[in-house]
Amino acid sequence: MDPPKIETDFNGFIERNLLCLAHCVAPLDHTGHRVELFPGRYVIAFSPDEDEDGNPEFLIASGVVEPSPRELTHLGSVWSLRVDERGVRYLTSLEEAD
Repeated sequence: MDPPKIETDFNGFIERNLLCLAHCVAPLDHTGHRVELFPGRYVIAFSPDEDEDGNPEFLIASGVVEPSPRELTHLGSVWSLRVDERGVRYLTSLEEAD
């Protein structure tokens, strides 16, 4: 089974490799289905973008889910993504993400 792909805002980095992933317990994936998140689950975060020529591309980060830091829960953050060693990258297709 492919890992879930969850759209998120890449301006939400909490630490160098910790990205706010969701403000709800079960966010929607790229197909519109609810995703049950839990600590340690491998997911892909993405944000639609475009290159300098206006062609569509995706900002991508993959890693494991962890609860958001307690100090951010008052802002609504529920789940965060611990970004893996590949870091944030661009892909031309969401289907390329693994």
